[in-house]
Amino acid sequence: MKILVADDESSILLLALLHLQKLGYIEVVPASDGDEAIAVLSSEIEQQIGLVITDYDMPRVSGEAVLVESKRLCPTRPVIVMSGDFHSDPTREERLISQGADALLEKPFTMETFLSIVQAVLNKNPEDTRKPE
Repeated sequence: MKILVADDESSILLLALLHLQKLGYIEVVPASDGDEAIAVLSSEIEQQIGLVITDYDMPRVSGEAVLVESKRLCPTRPVIVMSGDFHSDPTREERLISQGADALLEKPFTMETFLSIVQAVLNKNPEDTRKPE
């Protein structure tokens, strides 16, 4: 299983990749914005993506668009949406959940919280086929 991580903040992207790899998820696909994430979802590896983790607020294409496209292509694929600004729009959280987000992660967060949410989401998904360490 591959995990797609999309975030325009390079430090968060790098930390997420490193921590996911430490957990044994060795096939992590980075995307530096929503446009790149949708390109990955439109590529031949799309069916190998078992989890999408996306920032909400990215240039060009939002994380919400990544969520919608991921669910359109594979309604059962889990998606985690991250944001440092969920509270600026009181309908955002409800809208993302109704569009199929499996979890919302408020920035800033600790890597412990990040990994805990990733594991909880994957534990709900029987397709967790990561390689053991």
